[in-house]
Amino acid sequence: VPAPTASTGEVALRRVFSTGLTAPPSDKKNSGPRTFARGRVELKLRRDSTLEYHLNVYNPGGDNFTAAQVYRVGHAGPPVVTLFTGPSLKDKYIQVRGTGVLIDPAGKPLLDELRANPGAFYVSLRTTREPEGALTGTIQ
Repeated sequence: VPAPTASTGEVALRRVFSTGLTAPPSDKKNSGPRTFARGRVELKLRRDSTLEYHLNVYNPGGDNFTAAQVYRVGHAGPPVVTLFTGPSLKDKYIQVRGTGVLIDPAGKPLLDELRANPGAFYVSLRTTREPEGALTGTIQ
């Protein structure tokens, strides 16, 4: 099946991205994984520049997930997109769908950057036990 082509005057832009989510490597003080949870997130950039997401997490240890956010790789600082925050999610199987909230109100340049270079961003899921990020994954 041939790939879809852009109509005249329209640039073909990638709109769907995803990443697997795993525990980051533990430091030398802690041996073994910090969590046994793992998951996957799919991000969809809509034509109107909204960012939708679908998050699935297998959480056998019942960790309390409190937030999912997108950050720039290698840049210290605040998240660029918040996927969810608020009440903790601790079910064994977690599924969340929603629309991401851009931290910068002029978010279109950010979404253009995500389309052009998705590997420059990663998703981090925070828990009450691991507020710096229990699961992470570089967007592909």
